[in-house]
Amino acid sequence: MNPRIQFTTRSGLALLFWAGFLTTASPGAAQMVTVEKTVTVDKNITDNGTLRSGLTWTNAGISVIDLVAVTLNVSSPFTSNPADLSDLSASLRHGNGAESYRLGSLFAAGDMTSLSQTFTQGISFDGNYLSSGYWNLAVSDGQGGGIARLDSWKLAITGAPLSSGTLDLGSGAVLTAASSGTTEVGAAVVSNGTGASAITLATDSGKNLNLSGGLSGSGNFSKTGEGTVRIGNSSGFSGRLDIAGGTTVIAGGLGSGSAVRVGAGGKLGGTHHR
Repeated sequence: MNPRIQFTTRSGLALLFWAGFLTTASPGAAQMVTVEKTVTVDKNITDNGTLRSGLTWTNAGISVIDLVAVTLNVSSPFTSNPADLSDLSASLRHGNGAESYRLGSLFAAGDMTSLSQTFTQGISFDGNYLSSGYWNLAVSDGQGGGIARLDSWKLAITGAPLSSGTLDLGSGAVLTAASSGTTEVGAAVVSNGTGASAITLATDSGKNLNLSGGLSGSGNFSKTGEGTVRIGNSSGFSGRLDIAGGTTVIAGGLGSGSAVRVGAGGKLGGTHHR
């Protein structure tokens, strides 16, 4: 078991750890990331009606969309009138009325068979991420009898990551490598939230992230999964980085007042300094 380590940056302090390494993606392979955000709804879907839920995500970190997945979490609020999932259908729209928005069907009546189910859409949303960052989920109940409740839905967008600027995912989002090898994110990844509002950096085994633009903000990051995250210069980061799993390589400086905590399942490498 790896030792539990905690340190906080101080002016002039430099610590050296085993650096580890990152593998590179296959030549010509597309580098993809997936960003995820969950929307809480907690509203009933009326019989023969449509429930709409919107999300404005202006800086999701994706320049070109490759794939969209939506996970619906529904419940049956009335035991005397249980939900009939086969009555439900859903569509998703990207863009507002001032844009050439994109609309895609997620599933038709009869396709939903579980209270928590994920549906994917590729072709309908291919192309540049629209500047409004607006997404609208519409869930319809096409029959009378049986009331379903939409508890929450999760939007997961896979595509090419931003190569510069800032990537401010907002509250409680997840950034993960979607491609095998190492995917580079040139934009500075921002977190200004803590607790449930922190940003999660999730890397499965063999899927690594090179955050060459570093970290920024005063919030927290949580590193999970068995893969590796390499972090570039992060002088604008004053929050806390929690390493719960896998390897994290800090290749540049962290800002004043920042902190790093390494749990039993995590490893830390690199030269960490201000």
